[in-house]
Amino acid sequence: MVNKKSISYVEEAVKNNKSLRGANLSDANLRGVDLRGVDLSDADLRCADLRCADLSNTDLHYAKLSYANLSNTNLSYANLNGADLRCADLRRADLRGVDLGDANLSGVDLRGAIYGKGIIIGDKVIQISGLRWPILIFKDHIKIGCQFQSREKWKTFSDEDITRMDKESLEDWKKYKEIILSF
Repeated sequence: MVNKKSISYVEEAVKNNKSLRGANLSDANLRGVDLRGVDLSDADLRCADLRCADLSNTDLHYAKLSYANLSNTNLSYANLNGADLRCADLRRADLRGVDLGDANLSGVDLRGAIYGKGIIIGDKVIQISGLRWPILIFKDHIKIGCQFQSREKWKTFSDEDITRMDKESLEDWKKYKEIILSF
């Protein structure tokens, strides 16, 4: 359990641009704290209260964020590569510029979160990994690798369009297109 002294340590580290890489901040109450640009990679933030915090441009790769409350949190351009977000609350979070491709999203609540170019996410996200590029399927949008397009736009792409995106992806696209678009 994180006490007030630990919170002071976090605030002091932020103020002095120190790294919190690998820090154990599980169950911490960091509600509303400004953590912009802080290195929290590999940090343990399970069950932490980060509501309304500013985590923009923060390094959270491989961070443990399961069951964390990140509602109304600014995560724009944060590095969440490989982060464990299982069952985290990301309602109304700002996820613009964030790559969620390798993050564990099982059970995550993304209702009202903002993603991509200001797209509001619905209540469910389907994540497919193990292919050439990670895939995220939202209600009206699909992200394959770094390509984030509307579902309707993906339906119109020709083989030539896909080849221009990535020369080696056409075979996978032909094989999985119908499955991806069926969700």
